Amino acid sequence: MIEMSVYNDGIPLSAEETGMLFRKFVRLPAVVGTRIKGTGLGLFITKNIIESHGGIIRCEPGPSGNTFIFTLQRGDNAKTA
Repeated sequence: MIEMSVYNDGIPLSAEETGMLFRKFVRLPAVVGTRIKGTGLGLFITKNIIESHGGIIRCEPGPSGNTFIFTLQRGDNAKTA
């Protein structure tokens, strides 16, 4: 397995919000009405791509940002789409 993590120093998320992140067209209440633009599709598409390769993605919220972690299988163990 390969594991990658990306830290985002954006708006800290609650545990409840992280459960909503990967749904289609979801924009969290903290960003609605701000200058932060988006369609609510980016993380949904990312999740689908990673899962189609046999991986998983999750978000671990922190006090000053969030860490997005995904894992993928290596080599011959990889799932074919």
